[in-house]
Amino acid sequence: MTQTKGKLSNWTKKLVIFIAFLTTITLIFSTILGYKRFSEVFNEHFSSPLYHLRTISEATNKNVCVKLLEEVNAKYKYLGNRNYSDNEVCQIVDAVKFSGTIKSKLTSPVITSCITAVQLSRWLNELGAKSVEHIGSYNCRKIRNSQKLSEHSFGKAIDISKLDDSVLKDHWNDSGAKGEKLRKAAKLACKYFTNVLTPDSNSLHKDHFHFDNKAGLYTRWHYWFGCK
Repeated sequence: MTQTKGKLSNWTKKLVIFIAFLTTITLIFSTILGYKRFSEVFNEHFSSPLYHLRTISEATNKNVCVKLLEEVNAKYKYLGNRNYSDNEVCQIVDAVKFSGTIKSKLTSPVITSCITAVQLSRWLNELGAKSVEHIGSYNCRKIRNSQKLSEHSFGKAIDISKLDDSVLKDHWNDSGAKGEKLRKAAKLACKYFTNVLTPDSNSLHKDHFHFDNKAGLYTRWHYWFGCK
């Protein structure tokens, strides 16, 4: 009995320490971010920690893919598994020809992976842009200054240069409505993509957004503290 009480006492101490730790972390984050921003982060991410892992892997066959695309009102043509390169590794799993949603239209259709089209649709539906200009998705190549293949090699990335009348290379730093629209779009993209690059990221992205959903766990540090 004494041993049992001792074990319970140890567990109680550990539980108290853990709760105190979580409380401290919560207070620190809420102080840094502000209560409103902290609430947004908690509701969008901490409350569903497996959400992004699920969405990255959920489109694994035609039936699942089509169901997801229909749910987000996407305009598309299902193509199946495709490889448009000489490299057998660069295959798009569940490729689709995506042209937009009921709310938003791409200036030209793009071939991308199903889950990328789904996440794009979710982003566009919430964003509400009517016209979206892109500079491509699928491209079998390595990341610049790296030996690793880019997510473009699997149709899991897309580059966007213009939203309605807001042009990345001209209006990203604009203090008016056009710049605000672009910055809002980038911040919102962090809700649906695991990698969001903008003109603030580096000179290679001075004229476009790069969105992708690289597989694996992702800490949304840059989103929590102000994704740009």
